[in-house]
Amino acid sequence: MIEPLFPIMLPEELIKRYAAGQRNFAGIRLNARNHKMDGTILRKANFSGVEFDVNIKGTDFTGCIFNGCHMSECTFNNTIMREAELYRVRLFQTVVTDVDMSHARLCNVEMSEAFLKRVNLH
Repeated sequence: MIEPLFPIMLPEELIKRYAAGQRNFAGIRLNARNHKMDGTILRKANFSGVEFDVNIKGTDFTGCIFNGCHMSECTFNNTIMREAELYRVRLFQTVVTDVDMSHARLCNVEMSEAFLKRVNLH
């Protein structure tokens, strides 16, 4: 059997692994469209290369690494991404509203049909 390029992980599994001490989630596909992940604290986790398919509200991603991520048809609302690293990230048809990205490092972030409103980049 061929393994998928991005092994799918549901939010419940990610939250359980984070609570157990895991911080490296590089290379997964996070599918949270029909699952609750709202208000979760996921500080200093590595999401490099992650394929995001999510609608998230109130999650704390402070200090997280998002290098090489693809965020397609996602919604990030009232989310904290302070001091996060976003290098070579692609936002396609993604909505980002009321997000605190203060002191975040962004480089080569590609946005296509993305909507940003009230995003703090200071």
